[in-house]
Amino acid sequence: MSDDPNLNTNMLFDLRQTYAIKILEPILLAIESHRENNEFTGVYEKMTRSLYANIHQKLKEGDKNEWLELKEKVLRIINKYPDAFVGRDNNPQSIELIKDALQEMEMWLKFKMEENGLFGKGYEYDWDEI
Repeated sequence: MSDDPNLNTNMLFDLRQTYAIKILEPILLAIESHRENNEFTGVYEKMTRSLYANIHQKLKEGDKNEWLELKEKVLRIINKYPDAFVGRDNNPQSIELIKDALQEMEMWLKFKMEENGLFGKGYEYDWDEI
């Protein structure tokens, strides 16, 4: 058991809790911070390198193909507006297109995380799983 005061002592402690708190939470917070500061390269890198790398093993084969298609779609937009992506162009239309593409990617990843139980189950545990 951990001495971390932030952990709920009524929750079963296992690797899923460590995974969520120590690995996924910092990545999600970094994505949020990059997004709030319009740091598109940081958002993209955290989602495609850090977050996807930590959840891909939970995805179904069809999900992996869908991810590749979505990533390709986002890359086409980034390649069309590279200056806006790196912060050298302040054209509102270019920025909005990039924001929309990155938001679609983030929403897809979070939906798949929820669908595959990566946000945890709270108190609804299947005791046969544990």
